[in-house]
Amino acid sequence: MPFKMIGLRFKDIQFNPLHQNKDKESFWKSADGEEVLSLTLLSTNKHILAGTSFGRLRLYNTKKCKLKKDIKMPKEIVLHSINSIVELKEQGQIWLGSDRMIVRITNKFKFIDIFEAHQGIVTSILTIGDQVWTASSDSNIIVWNTGVRQIFNSHRTRHK
Repeated sequence: MPFKMIGLRFKDIQFNPLHQNKDKESFWKSADGEEVLSLTLLSTNKHILAGTSFGRLRLYNTKKCKLKKDIKMPKEIVLHSINSIVELKEQGQIWLGSDRMIVRITNKFKFIDIFEAHQGIVTSILTIGDQVWTASSDSNIIVWNTGVRQIFNSHRTRHK
């Protein structure tokens, strides 16, 4: 029997499994119409960061299930979307994946830097030790050395 969900409400974020995008995947949508493209639970286990299709980063309180704050980027940084998020607890950083770019902020949500990481949308980010792995719609997986923000290794996936 397939899993069936009738819908969830997370204050100003709503999940509607009956509303599907062109790829037939369910997605989150905020009350103002933004799609929530990425979620990550912060190491405190008290907050979730959500990245949106409008390039906004939002902090939610997990206990109260409500928006705590919109996290502002510097005015010169324009993100079209935030597709992936990962926290590097030991380094005190959060990496955000966007259109070709990685944005690094502190775990206190202060801007560190932005750099071009891929030729396509950064679709996924994960950490393994002191490395960050990023994947992109450009068919590349890049392994970054977090200490010096340099490419440790790169691999191009093959499509049949």
